[in-house]
Amino acid sequence: MPSDGAFKGRETELEERMTGLTTELWGLIIEHINHVLTADRYYGFAHFDKFADPSIEQILEAIAIIEPLVVAILASQHFKADPERAMKLLNCQMAVHLIKRTNVSLKSGNEEEYRDCIRKLSTQRQH
Repeated sequence: MPSDGAFKGRETELEERMTGLTTELWGLIIEHINHVLTADRYYGFAHFDKFADPSIEQILEAIAIIEPLVVAILASQHFKADPERAMKLLNCQMAVHLIKRTNVSLKSGNEEEYRDCIRKLSTQRQH
């Protein structure tokens, strides 16, 4: 049976890995936010759907892989204990939601909704 010291060492290692994973997921989300914002800057509402590269569909496919990881990690007891990690993951969820709304607004021709999503995504943009 492992000693308390060995257990603490593994717990610390797990915490470090969770922090690293959270940072990596946030970085991926930021990358996709930047793709959306770049497409908006160059093509705007009128031409986003036709010319964006990556397309909104490709962005959605990429975040579809990230989203369940974020949900699962947020459900973990370890993440509830660290407000900074939890906030980063909640921001990931919000960005995924906003990118999905951007897609729906493009498909439905709702420019007002599109502008709202772009405005909100731009507050999360980081380089």
